[in-house]
Amino acid sequence: GYALIVAAVLVIGSWIGQSSRTDPTIVAAGAFFVIGFDLRKTFVGGVARLIGILAGIVLATLLLSQVPAGPLFQIIMVAVAFLVFAAAPIHPSFLLLFLTVFLASGWRDLEAEVLELTIFEKVTGEIVGVGVALVALVLLQTWGNRNLSNGSQPSS
Repeated sequence: GYALIVAAVLVIGSWIGQSSRTDPTIVAAGAFFVIGFDLRKTFVGGVARLIGILAGIVLATLLLSQVPAGPLFQIIMVAVAFLVFAAAPIHPSFLLLFLTVFLASGWRDLEAEVLELTIFEKVTGEIVGVGVALVALVLLQTWGNRNLSNGSQPSS
């Protein structure tokens, strides 16, 4: 049952991403990485994911505006790449913070308008993905509670 729900969430997330002109991979990944068995944990994980990404965007923007391209910037990027893996076991929001900083290092040469669209697409995709996961869990729990109240066992 749970695997079917996750698969449906990925399909729905991809479809919403394609139809809303947001990167469907970002939407599907946002939904996939936060969905769990518990609504509260999924919500907290989704909020943590969004905070990590937003903090990463702010940190990357500061880094790109304050550190010129060159050896110092490259050393910082190597340190950030290390922090992506070092932060993974601590908390997903830290992993996403450093991963966003690392990925954003390629934003240096983008025009301001393209940069704004890129950031908007990333944040929008994550919000939609977390929303899809939360809606799927609410529907799953409602369906499960309805089946239990009718005296039947929910299928797994």
